[in-house]
Amino acid sequence: MFSRQTPIIKKLREVAFRNSSTNSIVGNELKHRHRFYSTGQTCTEFPRKLKKTERKPWVTNINELKRIGRAERKDRQVVRERILQPPENGLLVKELIPVAHQVYAARSELFACVSKVAQSIALYSCSVCGEVHIGHPPHNIRTCNVMGSAASKEHSWKRGDVELVLPLVESFHLYDRLGRAVSHNERLQVDRIPAILELCVQAGINFSEYPTRRRVFPAYSISGRIIDFERRFPKEDAPGKDINAYGFWQKRNKTSDDNKFVDLQPGDLQGIAVCGMEAWERMRTGASRLMQKYAVQTCGHCSEVQVGPKGHRVRNCQAYKHQMRDGQHAWQEATIDDLIPPVYVWHIRDHQSEKPLVNDLKRYYGMLPAVVELFAQGGASVPGDYAGMMREDVALPEADEEMLTSTMSIGINYCPGLTRHQSNSLPLLSSFSSSFSAVITFRSRSTSFPLRCLPLHLISLSRSDMDTSAGPSLFPLHHCKTLHLVRHAQGIHNVEGDKNYKAYMSPEYFDARITPLGWQQVDNLRKHVHESGLAKRIDLVIVSPLLRTLQTAVGVFGGEGYTDRMDIVPLMVANAGNSGRAAISSLNSPPIIAVELCREHLGVHPCDKRRNISDYQFLFPAVDFSLIESDEDTLWKADIRETKEEVAARGLKFLNWLWTRKEKEIAIVTHSGFLFHTLSAFGNDCHPLVKKEICKHFANCELRSMVIVDRSMMGLDPSTTNYPGKIPPGPDLPSHVVDEKAEEKRA
Repeated sequence: MFSRQTPIIKKLREVAFRNSSTNSIVGNELKHRHRFYSTGQTCTEFPRKLKKTERKPWVTNINELKRIGRAERKDRQVVRERILQPPENGLLVKELIPVAHQVYAARSELFACVSKVAQSIALYSCSVCGEVHIGHPPHNIRTCNVMGSAASKEHSWKRGDVELVLPLVESFHLYDRLGRAVSHNERLQVDRIPAILELCVQAGINFSEYPTRRRVFPAYSISGRIIDFERRFPKEDAPGKDINAYGFWQKRNKTSDDNKFVDLQPGDLQGIAVCGMEAWERMRTGASRLMQKYAVQTCGHCSEVQVGPKGHRVRNCQAYKHQMRDGQHAWQEATIDDLIPPVYVWHIRDHQSEKPLVNDLKRYYGMLPAVVELFAQGGASVPGDYAGMMREDVALPEADEEMLTSTMSIGINYCPGLTRHQSNSLPLLSSFSSSFSAVITFRSRSTSFPLRCLPLHLISLSRSDMDTSAGPSLFPLHHCKTLHLVRHAQGIHNVEGDKNYKAYMSPEYFDARITPLGWQQVDNLRKHVHESGLAKRIDLVIVSPLLRTLQTAVGVFGGEGYTDRMDIVPLMVANAGNSGRAAISSLNSPPIIAVELCREHLGVHPCDKRRNISDYQFLFPAVDFSLIESDEDTLWKADIRETKEEVAARGLKFLNWLWTRKEKEIAIVTHSGFLFHTLSAFGNDCHPLVKKEICKHFANCELRSMVIVDRSMMGLDPSTTNYPGKIPPGPDLPSHVVDEKAEEKRA
C-alpha cells in the first residue's frame, strides 16, 4: 500500500504547485492573479481586486435566489410530475453540440498560437506575488504587496511559460451530470480535467478517455426529486455507480487532443497573433453560450470551479477563514471569467520602445488580459470591448512634464464610456460640503491638466502632512461655476422601499410625490437657504422633470405664498400632486428649468417614470419645460434598467452642458442615484477619506455646494470683475524687473 501511495502524493504535490494560480491550495503565487474579478462582459474599466474577506459578486441577485428557493420548496410539497427540458433532463441540447465542437477547436488553436507567439515575446512573472508581465523589459511599477515582498514593493521577475497567460482551471469529470456530487473521500479517484473541456464534454463532445453517460430517455422531476426511468430500462450502458473512478494519475497525460497540432505558417508572427485573437474571442463567446444552458458552479471564496448542476463536496477551500467552514466551498453561479480567467497585465502602447513602465505614471497606463496583450504585441488588433481598459485616450506626459507629474503625485481620472472628444472636453469639478472642497481635472491630448482632489481645510498642508496633497490651486473666477446640488425630499416610494425593495417595482408609486415629512424637510431647507443668503445669489435652478423633484425645487427656491394677480404666474398650483399645500408664487424666484439629463436611473422602476409634460405644465405653470422635446416619456423602458456606467456618462454630459449656460451660480435639484454615480467618476486620486466624502450618498433634501472649473476653454464668458489698469496710462516698471535687468547686465 505504501508503494502505491507514494507516487500519488508526489503527483498531488506537483499538481498543487502547478495550479497555485487558480486554486487556493499552497504557495504565494495565488495572491495576485485570481483575485481580480470583473463583473461585466465588456471591459470598460479596470477589474476590481477583491479583498481577502470579500466574496465574489452574485451573478443573480441574492433576493432573487431566495425567491426561487422559496418557490422550489413550495413546489416540492406538492406531489406532481414536472417535465424537465434539456439539459436538466439529462439529454443534450442538440443546437449546442456544434458550439461545443467550435469551442474545443478554438481552444486547441489558441494554445498553439500562444505557444508560437510566446517564442518571440518574453513572458515574466513575479516570484513573490505572481504578477505577470508581457514583453521585455518588465515594468518597474511597485505593486508587489504580499507577505514576504520587499519593503520597496518591487517585483522579483523571472521568465515564465504559457501557463502564465492561460492558467489551468480544472473540474472533476462527471460520468453522469445528474448523479450525486463527488465526495471528499473520492477526490483522488475521480479524474480532474480542464473545466472548459468538461463543459464541452457535457455539451456533446465524446472522448474515449473520459466516458460520459448519454441518455436516451429523459429524466423527470417529481416533488423536487429526479426520477431516472433509464436505470430500470438501460440501453447500451450499465452505469453502476454514479461516479466512475478512472485512474486519475495513470490516465492524466492521455487527454485526447489537448495538444492537437494546428497548422500555422512559421515566421508569420502577426498572422499567428491574429488567428490567436480570433480563437480567444470564439472560445469565450462559445463558452458563454454553453453556460447559458449547462450550469457551471464556482466557489464564492476561492477559484474552484465545478461544471455541472451542483458543486462537489471535496473540502479543499483554503480561502479566508476556511476553518470555520471545514474547508467546504460556498458554491454559486460562475461567470465566463471564472471558467476562463483573464490574467490582467499592464498594457504597453509602444511595443518597440525598450523603456519599462515606471511607477510614477501608473495611473496613466491601461490594462488588458494577458492573452490579449500578448497577441496585441504580436501585431493583432485589440477587440473594441477592451478599448476602455487600454486607456489609449489618456495621454502620457511628455519629457518636460514627467518630472512635474512625479513630484506632485498627479494622475489620471478615467471616465468609462466617454469618447475621445468628450474626455478632452470634460470640466474640472470642485466639490465641498460646508468647508469641504475638492478639485478634479482631466488631461487632454493637447493640454496637460493636473488631477487633484483636496478638502478645503487641508489645502495649506504640506506634502509631508498628507501624501495626496500637492498644495493649493488657483483659477480665474470667470472660468468657474458654483453648483448647489440638492436631492429631492422624502417621497412615498422611499418610505415603502425602505421596508421592502420590491415596492420600487409597484405601479402604485408611479412618479412618486413627496410625503408630509418630505414637505417638512423642504421647509427646513428653504429656511436654511434664505438665512444663509444663498437664495439671493442663485441665478438659475435646474430640476429633474419628476413630481418629487419639481415639488422640492419650487418649495425650496420658489417665492412666498401665491396671491391671485394677473401679472404673476404661480410656480405651483394649490394641492399639486395631492400635496395639500397652498400655491407657490414665482415672485422674486430665480428661473426654474426642467432638464432630462439629470433624471434618476431610467427604466423598470415606475417611480422613476415621468408624466406627460402637459400635465406638469398645468401643475407648475412658471417652470420652463421648453428643453424637453417629447411630451411623453420616451426614455423610460419597462424592461431595461439603465446601467451605472450609463448614468455616470449621462451625468458627465450634463456637466458639459452646464458650460453652455451663462449663469454662474446654479442650483440643481435631482436624485440620489444620479448624484452618486456622477460624483463617483471623480476623486480617484484623493485621500480615501476625501474620496469617501465626495461620493457618499445624499440624504433626502441634503444640499452640497460644488465648483466646476473650465480648463478646456469650453466657456468663453468674459470676466465681470477684472479691471485692466493703466487708466490713464503712465510708467509702471516694477522694481523686481529693474533688479532682473541689473543682474543680466552684470552677467
